[in-house]
Amino acid sequence: PQVSLSLVKSRSEETGRKIDIHEGDKEYMFKCYDAALYSSKSLNWIQINCCRDGKMRTREDVAEEIYSRLFNS
Repeated sequence: PQVSLSLVKSRSEETGRKIDIHEGDKEYMFKCYDAALYSSKSLNWIQINCCRDGKMRTREDVAEEIYSRLFNS
């Protein structure tokens, strides 16, 4: 959620686009994140983290992990 909030703020500053009520609500963002984690654990889904060390991973890096988990399991 921290990375998401940072990205939303950066996008707004760069484009002039207004932050919507959901993006601007830090507590809501954290609750959504917690709900997603709970759901994925409850449903035994594989989790792919899009962030590493507080920074977004590249699309290629995430795609490679997805591919690896699908075809090397």
